[in-house]
Order: sequence, then C-alpha cells, then structure tokens
Amino acid sequence: MSDIYNPDVPLDDPDLDKFGRRPFAERIAQTIAARSDSSSLVISVFGAWGEGKTTVLRFMERALRETDGPECVWFNPWLFGSQEQLVISFFNAIAVGLDKTLATKAEKVGDLLRQYGALLAPLSFTLGGVVQISPGKGVEEAGKALAAVDLNELRERIETILAKEGNRIVVIMDDIDRLDRSEIQTIFRLVKLSADFQHMTYVLAFDPNVVAGALSEMYGTGSAKAGADFLEKIVQVPLQLPATPKAALRRLSFDSVSEALNDMKIDLSADQTQRFGRHFVDGLEPRMETPRMAKRFTNALNFALPLLKDEVDVVDLMLIEGIRVFYPRLYAELRRSGHLFLESLTGATGPQEKQRRAELVNQALADVSEEHANCARGLLRVLFPRIGDVEYGPHWDQSWAKERRVASREYFHRYFSCAVLEDDVSDQKLASVLGKLEHESVDDLASQLRTLAGDKGASALITKLRSEGSQLTSASSRALALAIAEIGDTLPHPDELFSFLTPFSQAGILVSYLVENLPRGTARFELAKQVVLDAQPLSFAVECFRWIRSGTDKEDDDRTIPEDKEDELGALLAERIRSWCESGAALHTVFPQHVPWILFIWMHWRSREETSQYLAALFDDEPATAIEFVMTYVPTAWAGDSATGRKSDLERRAFDSIAEVVDPKTVYDALCLVIGEQLNPGTYVEDEALDPNHRIALQFAYIYHHPPAQEPADGNEQTSEPA
Repeated sequence: MSDIYNPDVPLDDPDLDKFGRRPFAERIAQTIAARSDSSSLVISVFGAWGEGKTTVLRFMERALRETDGPECVWFNPWLFGSQEQLVISFFNAIAVGLDKTLATKAEKVGDLLRQYGALLAPLSFTLGGVVQISPGKGVEEAGKALAAVDLNELRERIETILAKEGNRIVVIMDDIDRLDRSEIQTIFRLVKLSADFQHMTYVLAFDPNVVAGALSEMYGTGSAKAGADFLEKIVQVPLQLPATPKAALRRLSFDSVSEALNDMKIDLSADQTQRFGRHFVDGLEPRMETPRMAKRFTNALNFALPLLKDEVDVVDLMLIEGIRVFYPRLYAELRRSGHLFLESLTGATGPQEKQRRAELVNQALADVSEEHANCARGLLRVLFPRIGDVEYGPHWDQSWAKERRVASREYFHRYFSCAVLEDDVSDQKLASVLGKLEHESVDDLASQLRTLAGDKGASALITKLRSEGSQLTSASSRALALAIAEIGDTLPHPDELFSFLTPFSQAGILVSYLVENLPRGTARFELAKQVVLDAQPLSFAVECFRWIRSGTDKEDDDRTIPEDKEDELGALLAERIRSWCESGAALHTVFPQHVPWILFIWMHWRSREETSQYLAALFDDEPATAIEFVMTYVPTAWAGDSATGRKSDLERRAFDSIAEVVDPKTVYDALCLVIGEQLNPGTYVEDEALDPNHRIALQFAYIYHHPPAQEPADGNEQTSEPA
C-alpha cells in the first residue's frame, strides 16, 4: 500500500497551489521589494489555524529570492522556553540575516545586535517600550552590562550602520497564535522595540482574535478591543488571507478519497458514489472551512479504510469518519450512547428516551453554529433511520446487517473501534473460508471455523453463517454442514431463558437449513445421516437431529426428510447413544442440559428397557446420581432481567418424561436411599428455603404417590417429546 496520507505541512512550490495562495503571496513580495522608503514596516497575514498562512509565507519568500529581493530571516518563537532565550535568539536571528547582506567589515551590525539582545535579555520591558531591570538573579548581571555599554548608544550605532548600508531585511514570524499568552506578549514587545530600525520589514502570521485576546491582558482596559487597537498601532499593513474556495476544498477531499479508495482497490458503485457525494456535501462540507480540515478528513479515511475494508459499508464508514473529524463531540456521544440511535424507542419509556437523545445531540453540537448543527442532524437521520419520524420494524435489522450498515446492531461497534473485536468475526476472513467450501477438506474447514470463532466469536460466526447459508450451492452446503458438525464442542450452550438463541442451538438450526439446501432424496438424507453419526459431541448430534426432524404433524412434502427416513435417522442416532452409554459414563454429568432429549431418542427409536436398565445401573452404583438425574428435567427459573437463574419446581409433565425412560419406582427408591427415609409428603413442597435437591426429591415423591386419574386407553398413545 502506498503512503497516501496528506502531511499537514505547508507547500514550498507555488506550482502545487490549489487554493489561490500564490497570487496573494507574490503581491506581498512585490510590495516589499518595490519599497523605496527606508523606514521599518510591519505586515500581518491574518488567518485561522489551518487556512494556509505558512504556505503564503513560503511562497512570498520564494518570490523575493527570485527577484533578488531582501534577505529573509525566519524566526520560530516555538523553539525557546524562556523570555531570555526568546530575546537573545530573536536578535541573533536578525544578526545572522544582516551579516549576510552588509558589506562593511569595520564593525559588523550582527555583533552589535547580538550584544543588544544580550543586554535586553535579563531585563523586563513594557508594551510601551520602557526598559526596567528585572527582579531576582538578573539584577547584578544587568547592572554590570548597563554600566559597560549604554543601550541607547548601542541602538544608535546599529541604526547608523543600517542607514549607511541601505540593505533591507525581512523578518518572518509564523504560528504566533500558537504560543501561550505571555509568549505572545513578549513577541510583540520585541517587534515594537526593534521596529524602528530602518530597512527592516516584519511579516507576521497569526489569528488576530487569538493575539488580540492575549495582548488585551497587558494593555489598555483588558478588553478584546483594546488588544485589537494595540495591534493597529504596531501593524501598518494588515492583510486578511483570502477565503479558501469551497469548490477547491471539495476537489481536494474528493481527489484524496478517490486516491485512498483506489489504493485499497475499493470500487464504489454508481449508487454508492452518489450517496457519498450527496451526504458529504449536505452534512460535512459546510464544516470544512480550511485545507487542514480537508487533509484531516482524508487522513482519517486513509487510516480507517485499510482496517475495515470488506468489514463495513464503505460509504457509512466515510461519513462516520467525517463526523469524527468535523463534529468530534457528536462522534463521542454516538460511541457512548449508540443504543439510543439504533433502537426503535417505543413503549412507556419511548418519549423520555427520545427526549434524552435529542438533548445529547444538542449538547454535542453546542459548539457549532445552528446551520452546521442542522447539517449534522440531517446526516444522523441518514445514517440512523430510526431517529426520524418513520417507524422501521425489526425486519430492517436483518437488511442493515446484510449491508453492514452502521445502523445495524451487529456492525455499529466496528465503526467506532476501527477493528473487528474478539467477540465478532471478520467478514473478510469469513468470505475467504466460504470461498473454499468446495475445494478444501472438511477437517481443514472445521479448523478454520474454530479459528474464526476463537474464544468469544462463536455467536457472531453462526449468525453470519446463517445469513449466508441460503445462498450456498448444494456442494458448499454439504461441506459447511459437516464442518460445523465437527466444531459443536466449541459452541457455547449456557443455560438461558431462550436457550434456542445460544450458538449451540443456532448452529443446529443452521445445519438443518444447510441440509435443506440439497435436493430432496438420497443426497439430502445421506448428509443428515453423516451429521448425526459424526457430529461432536454427542449432544450436538442430538441438537442437529432435533432441528432436522419435523415431528408428526407434517406431510412428507413439507418435511426436510420423509417420515420413514426420520425414523431411520433416529434409529442410527439411538444406536450411537446406546454405544456411548456402554462406556459407563453418566449422561447427566457429561450432558446435563441434553439428558431428556438423549434418553427420549434412545427410548423412542430403540427401547425403554435399555434406557431403564442403563439408569437403574447408575442409581444402583451411586444412588446420589438419582437426584442429579431428576434435576436435568427441572427447568431454570429466571427472575426479571437477572442473568442468573435458579432451579424451579418439578412439574408433572417433567415427571411423565422421566417415567417414559425409566420406571419411576427405580428413581424413587434411589431418592429414599439418598434422603435416608421413605418419602411420602402429604403436600407438594414449594419451600424455597429448603436445599434445592431436597425440595425436588420431595416433589418427585409427591407426584409419584399421587398419580392423576387415568383416562381410558384408546390404543393411540404416543410417547411425548421432553418438556
């Protein structure tokens, strides 16, 4: 990538002028060079920071050199930290320039100027030019110096030599407005003290408002007008830098944006180009008042585009970066309170939230004009449609996410972090993996998916894959389904209120959709078969099967696979479960969240006898596992917005699910051994003060001893799925 940053440095070559500074600078040079009057002259170039004052000074200096004009001496007051250093260096700089131009060797005026500056350095002097000895350490040294040479006598000798030689010198001082107030005051004291030297011209560049404010503290009434009045007495030729044409600033910005996009090989469509141009002109351009601001904007893009290429909507990114540069307080507020701009503020708190959002925007824009504030508000409505008057329903979230817009909850944070965070997944890297689906092995694809998911990105990975899944070919769908089946052990499945929203369950849903992408018939069934046989761990195979099967209430045309093939698939998975359980491991310790479904599949597609024998053997070896087993059928209760839950109560439906896979008496007898007594409570115990294990054991015993009234059997009973 080429270095396309716009350095915030002034130009030296007038041929590179884009803002009409050259004619203005050359006119100043002509004015100085054509002077026949020997008296000193102070010229000021007024302009705000970033408008191009330094460029004008350099163009002026070049024009003077080309016409054999006066010697130009640059004095940079930024380099000196004390008043003494400033005074000495100021006269040294003038001395160097004069030594280059004067022909006399009898007595160099430069030496006299250095001596003059050295004498002034330990002294203080007022804006009126009255010299006084400074208090403190400098008193003794200053006294000795003044005894040796009289300041007035030294000044007269300097003026005599300058008048005799007749050579003119131009002292250029830039960035005066960037000094602190005391330094600004010192600079203008020096100018006033030395401005009487003949054949001397000073060209000073500064923001008049800043300088007048600093001078007002030391002169007159202390008002800004007093400072401006004093400037008028010192500056004979005040010149205002010509306004930068908006068209030139726009051209600079667009040229730089185009260069940045080309460098990153980003091609905007016609619609994107039009969208950026329109919203840039309406929302950002009114704030772009100086070349420096234009450069800052394009430099921001040059930094952000490489980081977020193919990760966000490029037009939204350019506009957000514009807000960062031109409305920094608004950018900070967006970053801090993004939810207020992303959500539909409805319901009981909607009006209050809207009012809060409006107040935040107003505060963030308090330092800009009302015209510019309205431009910013209009840009916000473009970027975040939900803050307008039109209602945008939930389906828009999916649309904005697909387009990677800043209005999407999934993508918003990328625009303000300039990175893909660890709980997110790079679209660019994901696209690379998807492009390899038909060319790499399933194991390699699974490895790449694991890397993308990392420690925290599984949710984002599955969400993005679900968005892309419907567009995949049959071959790609098959490869992706098998690769996801391999990484089930990396997919979080926390116990949550809406458990189907976890990455684990969402991945199971995704696999079922990918299976449906294959044509009906053998290919689709064979993929489903391979998933339930190979998915890791066993619980993920069960999860995939749950979403692939359609239950009993659909015709074959509406099923992922026909009903008879579902039974064949269930039998294969049941055999895998039986084989896994032969190891002697306890399902409820390895897969506590999936025990009901694992046992249901084993029982339904093989036999209840096998599940009952398996559980009886577990309880016989360790009775305490019985309560752990029952607990896997007890739902978690969630209180309000709490992120933690507690085990609720054992309901009869859950008891019935247990009874379908094991004889309830087997469980009851084991619970009695654990509790140490026969359990036959007269009431259904709901005392939350009890230990949860004890409470659930008592609830199981109560339901066991109080079966519901039996309805006459009709011969059509079917096993029910777990609660």
